[in-house]
Amino acid sequence: MASKVHPWHSVKIRVTLSVLAIFLMSLWSLSYYASAMLRKDMQQMLGTQQFSTVSYVATEVNHELADRVEALETVAASVNPATLSNTTTMQTFLERLPLLQRLFNGGVIAFRLDGTAIAEAPLAAGRVGINYMDIDTIAAALKEGKSTIGRPVVGKKLLAPVFGMTAPIRDAQGQVIGAVSGVINLDQPSFLDRITEARYGTTGRYLLVAPQYRMVVTATDKSHRIEILPSPGSNPLLDRFIQGYEGSGVVVDAFDVEVLVSAKGVPVAGWYVAAVLPTAEAFAPIVDMQGRMLLATVFLTLLAGFLTWWLIKHQLTPIFATARTLAAMSNTSQPPQPLPVTRQDEIGQLIGGFNRLLETLVQREEELRIAAIAFECQEAIVVMDVKSQILRVNRAFAQITGYSQLEALGQTSAILRSGRHPPSLYEGHWREARRDGSWQGELWFRRKSGQEFPAQVTVTTVMDEINQVTHYVGHMTDTTNLHLQEEERLANEAEHRDTLIREVHHRIKNNLQGIIGMLHQFALRHPQTTEPIMQAIGQVQGISVIHGLRGRADPSSVQLCELTSVIATEVSALWQTPVRVDLPNPWAPCTLAEQEAVPMALVLNELIVNAVKHGGKAHGDTCITMRKGQNSDLVLTTISNTGKLPTDEERETKSHAGLKLVRSLLPRGGATLRQKQVAHQVVTELEIRPPIISMKKDGTP
Repeated sequence: MASKVHPWHSVKIRVTLSVLAIFLMSLWSLSYYASAMLRKDMQQMLGTQQFSTVSYVATEVNHELADRVEALETVAASVNPATLSNTTTMQTFLERLPLLQRLFNGGVIAFRLDGTAIAEAPLAAGRVGINYMDIDTIAAALKEGKSTIGRPVVGKKLLAPVFGMTAPIRDAQGQVIGAVSGVINLDQPSFLDRITEARYGTTGRYLLVAPQYRMVVTATDKSHRIEILPSPGSNPLLDRFIQGYEGSGVVVDAFDVEVLVSAKGVPVAGWYVAAVLPTAEAFAPIVDMQGRMLLATVFLTLLAGFLTWWLIKHQLTPIFATARTLAAMSNTSQPPQPLPVTRQDEIGQLIGGFNRLLETLVQREEELRIAAIAFECQEAIVVMDVKSQILRVNRAFAQITGYSQLEALGQTSAILRSGRHPPSLYEGHWREARRDGSWQGELWFRRKSGQEFPAQVTVTTVMDEINQVTHYVGHMTDTTNLHLQEEERLANEAEHRDTLIREVHHRIKNNLQGIIGMLHQFALRHPQTTEPIMQAIGQVQGISVIHGLRGRADPSSVQLCELTSVIATEVSALWQTPVRVDLPNPWAPCTLAEQEAVPMALVLNELIVNAVKHGGKAHGDTCITMRKGQNSDLVLTTISNTGKLPTDEERETKSHAGLKLVRSLLPRGGATLRQKQVAHQVVTELEIRPPIISMKKDGTP
């Protein structure tokens, strides 16, 4: 029969065009997506590599700057008022410091309090007698008493781009009486040559930037030295670097060149080092790859169009013949017979679907029989309606609970409830099952005999076509044996652990004592390391104290008051200064959590040592008190000593490694540290609460 379908209405043509359109859209989308993701991944990888490189350079620059600031501070500390007041003596003093002159290729200068240069080395620069109070680093040292790195400027005498570092000179009372400054001449070879003489890649470059002045200090291209950067808003990535961002990004520079930039800070000066690489060089492999992908996509487009047309033309023709055969079969009174499947294409799928429809009728009865067998498994199964009334149970349910199917039929699941769980718990489980489609967990049940038993339970909801719950299916596995095995395992584990802790305690304590002895001997041979060695000995003793306290009958029990007293005694003996511990009598013992005992020992050791070091040793008045807090489960440990808390400026210029260690060791929850100045004393308060400690319910401090 001739086809009466218009060509443009033909399924063959429409399928051909539709499949071709979908394929081409997918192909070109995939090509674009792959190209974009390849560039993104390459940018991330190159940015990471570039940031690693610039981080190394920045670390080296920071180290060199810090060494020079430290050298100036050392020299300034050795200058006394008599030397500073005599220009000849001061000149001789500077000339005898060749190492300092090698550190500062622009020379070293000494200033009076009014900012006038009184000596320099080398003397040839002619800067003696000139007032430099207008230089920021010199003014900061003389007026504020701070060691700083100054703004890059053109030197008054050197007439070259320079920047200085200045440290204040103080008298015996700590008053600023002058300053000593070192000058880095950016026109001369210096430690910054690794920036000015190096390139990143073939066309890339390095820059050293002072963000506080929006100024380039030096760069691979020396023409950019002490160049002012563009104003805020003109370059978003530059603005982020100025604000302290460290990382990588792509931006268009002032020459309309797209570049990949990475920046890393130089903390000692507040500067940062940047590496700049044009993306034309960075992404050159990506451009080549994108070109090859475009050619491949065009070729595949043409090939796909031809193959799609040819394939559909030859594959759809048999479908219509099969459709006519099925129509003829539907008009006969004979029972349908399976059709032979000659090929796995659309016709094969159509015939297979028809054949499976016939098989479904035969298999349905068999499937029901299999489901009945599966229902009678070793796991207890119960089917309930929406009101949790029992509709059916299997034999395993009867064996576990003691209720037969007749006894359970019509009852609710409440017949199995034990007295161990509140009704609200069951209500929550039913809500979760309705909301999420299932709930599983462990519950305690009661058998018909009254015996309670644990079981692992899964409740699954059955939904209809409009997502309304119609039934619940529960699965239950008796876990009594598992509980007994776990209890036996924990008992054995505890017994082995106690034995192991006692043995390890003995060995660790002996080893820690040996370490302390070696540290004492090292401090005696190297007096300049005495203070850090004493700090390390205190920390080792803090750990040793924990192992000592755990060597008792109960190795997991460490009392806070006992730990504090022992550490105070150890610190007192180590630093040869009295440390008084005030505990009220009677005192309610509070026990530290086992995993927090060592960190809290180190925290208490650091706080007590800091109190002794910063005033307690000089005045002999270090005192530790422990009292109950506002809540019954809170303990307040107070450590006081004569001294003065550092100002905000002093906190910025000093490391305060002890307090940093304490704050890093404190847990996020359960401990709070505060410090305050009370008259002439520094008061440190350590507030400790559960879960760090646990106290006796009937005791109070």
